[in-house]
Amino acid sequence: MSKKSILLSFAILFSISLLAKKTSIKKDENVQLTWGQDFKIPKKHFDFGFIGSKEEGLAQVSFRPKKDMIFQKFDGKFKPKGEEKVDMKTYPKGLTNEGFITMKDHIYWFYSVWDKKSKKEQLFVQEVDKKSLKLTGKGKKILDSKKLAGNFIATGFYSFSVVNKYSFYFNQDSSQLLIKYRLKPEERNDKKNKDIIGLYVFDNSLNKIWGKDVKMPFSEAQIDNIDYQVDKSGDAFILVEKKIEKGNDKAKDKEKKRKREIKVLKIKKDSKEVEVIDLDPKTKYIASIRLYPDRTGNLTLIGFYSNENL
Repeated sequence: MSKKSILLSFAILFSISLLAKKTSIKKDENVQLTWGQDFKIPKKHFDFGFIGSKEEGLAQVSFRPKKDMIFQKFDGKFKPKGEEKVDMKTYPKGLTNEGFITMKDHIYWFYSVWDKKSKKEQLFVQEVDKKSLKLTGKGKKILDSKKLAGNFIATGFYSFSVVNKYSFYFNQDSSQLLIKYRLKPEERNDKKNKDIIGLYVFDNSLNKIWGKDVKMPFSEAQIDNIDYQVDKSGDAFILVEKKIEKGNDKAKDKEKKRKREIKVLKIKKDSKEVEVIDLDPKTKYIASIRLYPDRTGNLTLIGFYSNENL
């Protein structure tokens, strides 16, 4: 992905409301709404949503830390087909459920474990059989690292856990998976700390293609990380917004803030350097922006902008 291959596709904010006013809503007799049977999520469980497919069957996954994980199964018409209970006592103590992803013909369950003895954060994966919607085989460790940053939540009475330590991103055809994490900052001062981001790319069978920890070229106080993505070549990208430095001229600072200084950081699998690509919005005012893989496997920046300083 070179500077020339970055495509900016933006929709004008105020045009959305104009289009909505001109659109008429008509009843379509070919559209039918069918309600499925009501079902209850098990008490004291976290809802992890549905996995599977309408063709092969679906399962609602509910998780209770240290206790169990329950798969409530349904057919393609959402009729109940029983449930499967997984005893969490057979898994490592202190396990954190990192969620499920579907990747081509695979459904994977990710969970992490903090190893106090070695002081390592470990990420495991276990496959779910698509037809039976049962966990198969054993958990396989695919990553380990130092202590990670995440969200600190209550998981029970006087029980707490750090969750959302990992994020998952796919390329355009789900043939490659980017797993991202952030190491716990060494410096508490945002002006001094430069985040270290873990970026690891796997194929759809979860064989590691490459991976490394990357030190950001800016301090935590200077930038906000907006989005992450992997392209068809397996290179990783981070979309960031560089914060303005406050000066004596409030009017100029306000103008800079409206325009937003957007950059793309490119991390190649075979290079230790972080390439910084500047995106100059010129006279446009960016409201929001994200990275998306297009049909060809290249990355596109899509978001919203206005022509006026709103």
